[in-house]
Amino acid sequence: MYLLSSMTGASPETRFILFASAQLMGDGCLSDTMDGYADRLFVSKRYLGVAVDYLVREGYLWKIKSSRETLKGKHRNTLFDFYLSPEAWRMWSEWVAEKCSWKDEIDFVLCSPKSRQIAAFKKHKVIPIQMRLIWISLWMASNRAGYVNGCDFTGLSRTLGMSEEQFHRGARALSRKGFLSIAANHTART
Repeated sequence: MYLLSSMTGASPETRFILFASAQLMGDGCLSDTMDGYADRLFVSKRYLGVAVDYLVREGYLWKIKSSRETLKGKHRNTLFDFYLSPEAWRMWSEWVAEKCSWKDEIDFVLCSPKSRQIAAFKKHKVIPIQMRLIWISLWMASNRAGYVNGCDFTGLSRTLGMSEEQFHRGARALSRKGFLSIAANHTART
């Protein structure tokens, strides 16, 4: 969670894009246009542009204009090489190696929907970025059985860059869609 909490002032969408980029790139590089990068992460180009600006400015991501160019129709699109910075890669690797007991499930959330055609066909299964980030954070806060017991939702929502009400609204929406179950809502730690 240190990777997320180190991102002061970042929107939830930016935090999600960093997670999805880390999962997609691994320790390598992603060479693509901004349109192609947005398609791979299943996010809008507008969200991606704002997120990449923040991530580059804060030192989480390196964006380097590639010497190669690609032709697409009549327009020439510029290719970029995207890398995680060494510090961001270190924080991601430590989290995956030590604290991530639900790695496959989190990878599934980061990569869904698999295609835009599936997303268009099954509109009820499309999960917005903020809801995917909430789902990931609940996986991260859960025990080995998959339950979240006595979690500090105020701190967790602050780490995600959203209000506690937004967090609870997203969790309820995930519950309505059948992705998680809420057994006891708003219970205090004992």
